[in-house]
Amino acid sequence: MAPALICHKARVLRPKLPRMKFETLTLKQALPIVRDLLQENFNETGLPGRRLCVHEATYEALSEAGASFAVVAFDEDERAVGFASVFLSIHQHTSELCATNDTVFLLPTYRGTSLGGQLIVRAEREARKHGARLFLWQVVADTPIDRAFASRASSYNLFQRIYLKELQHG
Repeated sequence: MAPALICHKARVLRPKLPRMKFETLTLKQALPIVRDLLQENFNETGLPGRRLCVHEATYEALSEAGASFAVVAFDEDERAVGFASVFLSIHQHTSELCATNDTVFLLPTYRGTSLGGQLIVRAEREARKHGARLFLWQVVADTPIDRAFASRASSYNLFQRIYLKELQHG
């Protein structure tokens, strides 16, 4: 008689995170804290052939109108190591308040941990507190965050693709 096979579901072991602190801020408050992270994010996933040039007046206006926020993650040394920035607007076709991510970024040493998921959950919770009924997550195709959303198809639905075309002026 052959021995019985016992199968165990494989668990991915992730590095243990140090104690993290999270703060929800206006974009205006967050910008000086996350500026370097925003630059790193733009270098990795920003518009091809463009340079980062934050329009601070827009961030200020969105902050004053209560139409945006950022969730910032800080490590034990109170250093910003990741953030999610979110815009709130009325969806033009459903008239519902809709949250849209602007950025979700983690320093490379924190990727592959649960920190990205924590930022997403906290951003969604904060959007709900603001009254948002929908959350549109825009991510770069075929990246770890894209695969993370795709693996949660029961909660997140892929329904659009965004194509970028540079318009020539002349």
